Amino acid sequence: MRKRLLFSLLASLFFTPAGRTQAPPAVQNASGMRLVVADENSYPTLRVVLPGHPDSDKTIEVIFPEHVTVRHAGDTEGKHLFLFQPGQNGDRPAWRQVGRSLQYEKDFAGGLHMLATAMLEDDGVRFSYEFVNRSQLDRPEAHFHVSRCSLGADLCSP
Repeated sequence: MRKRLLFSLLASLFFTPAGRTQAPPAVQNASGMRLVVADENSYPTLRVVLPGHPDSDKTIEVIFPEHVTVRHAGDTEGKHLFLFQPGQNGDRPAWRQVGRSLQYEKDFAGGLHMLATAMLEDDGVRFSYEFVNRSQLDRPEAHFHVSRCSLGADLCSP
């Protein structure tokens, strides 16, 4: 029995489906509000769960981010580097818990790197994005401005 349990545990660690990462546990503030990674979407989605509600409560879902749009230096039109798609589309981010925050990192084409952080505070959630241009800066197409990075919040009534 013990060998079978150990084998099952090892098999689940090494044979997880591609693109699936383990979500960190929910973070909670003093009032009982929780921040939870939603499993239904492979693209980054969080739930803000109010005290007394189960983690599966979908009343407040936040797409984090909904899109990332950049504009290359000298251009007038923006270009989407990321656009949210619901469901299981692509790889999940490697979420990690840092104190009372959930965060992940993502690299985009062209050398743009993003750190996305959702910090659970006493009175709500603070969402932030940090961008670093890791491209070869001597190429003209490597100079760009992040023109928009927005999140989408869905508030559903039960």
